[in-house]
Amino acid sequence: FYKPWRVSKAQLFVLDAELRIVLWSRGMAKALEGFEPVLGTSVSLLPFTSDEHRSRAVVALTTAMSESGARSVVHPNAALQWCVHSDPSVILSLETPLRAGYHRTILSMTAARARPSHQSPCFLVIIGMYL
Repeated sequence: FYKPWRVSKAQLFVLDAELRIVLWSRGMAKALEGFEPVLGTSVSLLPFTSDEHRSRAVVALTTAMSESGARSVVHPNAALQWCVHSDPSVILSLETPLRAGYHRTILSMTAARARPSHQSPCFLVIIGMYL
């Protein structure tokens, strides 16, 4: 899935329709001090700082994946552009383990549904920045 996105310095990841991680950018890994989940991991298994933060993020991402409308599914490149120019729709508050303690990261992110072609399944593209 979009090799340039994997090596991107942007805080960017992609989820499938079941909210499993299919892409995690270098920028996400750097933001989380090297943390990279195994591809296929459910977003609900990320190291959120609390169950409340996990629940809010999962609800926001589920809502973004289920939104309907004529412009709700776009080409992945258009989804990136839409995310960059739209208000944030999800806050990720994650706490990743380090050798000595934990690293807390809060990211303000925007999600958009994308489909590379009409025959492809929908994906959720999420891009953001530090708060």
